Amino acid sequence: MKITKTILLAFLIALINVSSVLAYGTPPAPTSSNRSTAVPHPPDTPINESLVLLLICGLSFGIHTIYRYNLNKKASI
Repeated sequence: MKITKTILLAFLIALINVSSVLAYGTPPAPTSSNRSTAVPHPPDTPINESLVLLLICGLSFGIHTIYRYNLNKKASI
């Protein structure tokens, strides 16, 4: 019974999210005279700005998770 409640809750949350996204409608098309100003310019910062920091965070979280799993596995014996 608990599984059906969680599935129903997940379905309702997904339905609310989809309805809120579709409620905005389509944006107006740019006119030919404003075409040069309507196109947004790409950001000035590079895409790979924080990849090293994200890699370090991911590796430390993975090591922490493996350590906690092994610690719990040893304690149960």
